[in-house]
Amino acid sequence: MDCIPEEARLPNCILDDANNGEASSLVLKWHTTQDVMYCNVKPKLLELDKIVTKRSILSTLSQIYDVFGFFSAFVITAKILMQELWKRKLDCNDSVDDALADKYRQWTDELSILQSIKIPRYLFCRIRSPNSLQLHGFADASESAYGAVVYIRAEDDVGNIQTQYLIAKTRVAPLKSISVARLDLMAAHCLAKLTGYVLDGLSSEICIDKVYLWLDSEIALAWIAKPSSHWKTFVRNRVQEIYDLVSPHAWRHCPGIENPADDHSRGMALQELKSCSTYWHGPGWLRSEESDWPVKSHLDQPNPQVDTETATTRVLVNITQPLQPLIPFYVDRYGNYSKIVRITARILRRRHRDYMKMDPECIVQSSYLCGYRFVYASEY
Repeated sequence: MDCIPEEARLPNCILDDANNGEASSLVLKWHTTQDVMYCNVKPKLLELDKIVTKRSILSTLSQIYDVFGFFSAFVITAKILMQELWKRKLDCNDSVDDALADKYRQWTDELSILQSIKIPRYLFCRIRSPNSLQLHGFADASESAYGAVVYIRAEDDVGNIQTQYLIAKTRVAPLKSISVARLDLMAAHCLAKLTGYVLDGLSSEICIDKVYLWLDSEIALAWIAKPSSHWKTFVRNRVQEIYDLVSPHAWRHCPGIENPADDHSRGMALQELKSCSTYWHGPGWLRSEESDWPVKSHLDQPNPQVDTETATTRVLVNITQPLQPLIPFYVDRYGNYSKIVRITARILRRRHRDYMKMDPECIVQSSYLCGYRFVYASEY
């Protein structure tokens, strides 16, 4: 710590030499000697609840403040359980049934493992001088939840490659039932916002060369590939927001079995999460050359599910027809021009009942003018 300037140190961070150089930040503890972070589990969190209620589940869940989403695949299980309680409209002090209580106790039994998971504070602990930095984001959805996770990939001049878990975000699915394809799009939207947040946070410290965003949903990728105006309201709004945050060319397809965000959308046991290399470092091909990465496969083929969100095209056609001049019936009946003028004059006098007050010359001129127009229109 002596080599770090005072102004660059974390504020309100007190190091305790008697406590093996540990410093607390929010709920994470930083072991300055090993330069790792881990979750600060309070003893009260490990106490068993005699009666499981909605209040006790919410109390336990709120004590795990995982700001970076390191354990989001584990926490999402409790979030899904909490949503199920809201669906059943239980009061806060009502005890839950045995099936849900068993799921909750199975989840709390693993809380003690949180403190044993060590997370490196320094992102490039294996590569000291990276010359290429990339962000790789993954998103996935299930019927219960959806999530997104971002990794950073560093490569040096020799070709050594390191990937590291950066940040993740999970959300439970809406109460209103929607298709999995729409949930995948919501996961992509979540990933776009998370990527924008990461880029803003890292822009003043390091330069990211490229950004790659991966989905295993071909339907969501097909929606993102076309302009937002091509789709209905639900898809259009989210695709447009994705365009505002990241480039549409950053999206790629990866197989579902190799998508680490699948764990964030379905939940994962903490013991399994602790030792899962794919969870902490991404799929294996991410640490290989770009030629070994998944490539697009039959994404351009028509898909009926994609077309269900196509907006209805409305074409407004304005048809104008030239107005035909109004030709009185007597113009065709009488071929004598003088007679047409006399009939027109009588009509004008009839129209103006106070013709005695009008100038007779005015009536005659109007009659000749109207007669000329009628004859001209009928002939030409």
